[in-house]
Amino acid sequence: MARPLSEEKRQAILDAATNLIAEQGLSVSTAKIAKLANVSEGTIFTYFQNKDELINQLYLSLKQQLRSALILPEQSVELREQVQVAWRAYISWGLSNPHGQQVLATLSLSSIVTDTTRAIGNDAFCDISIVLKNAMAEGALSHQSPDYVGAIMVTMANTTMEFMKLDVNNAEALLRDGFASFWRVIAYQ
Repeated sequence: MARPLSEEKRQAILDAATNLIAEQGLSVSTAKIAKLANVSEGTIFTYFQNKDELINQLYLSLKQQLRSALILPEQSVELREQVQVAWRAYISWGLSNPHGQQVLATLSLSSIVTDTTRAIGNDAFCDISIVLKNAMAEGALSHQSPDYVGAIMVTMANTTMEFMKLDVNNAEALLRDGFASFWRVIAYQ
């Protein structure tokens, strides 16, 4: 009888993959991932069929971590504030998880992540998509998909994060101004 899989080992593999992909890119070897996770290379393939599956599962894990950080206020709260809460939560998550944020950005552009995996990852964000759709309903991007506007939000938020890291003394103003710029992009004609 096979031993049950350990969630701790699986998470150690995902954590090691996150750190090494952030430092070395997607070409990092599974041997290096195994070494950092303190498991044998064969153990990786007990948890994931191949490196591509590991990367797809890492994408879903990072999306879930991000989703857990994005708690929207009640719908009775003004729409602008709902979007601003999501903006601040995304940036807070990214600043406290720089490797996770960097790897999620990399994986979002990678052809290794399958369409099915992307769909599963995006399903967790449908309430945020609805808020974005409502915010953009009257704006210049009203004819675009919430996914497109979400990508613009992520790009602008990532840029804001990078400048916040460079200019810590001006971080709050950058956070505020970054959101104001994003809001103007989506909500105005």
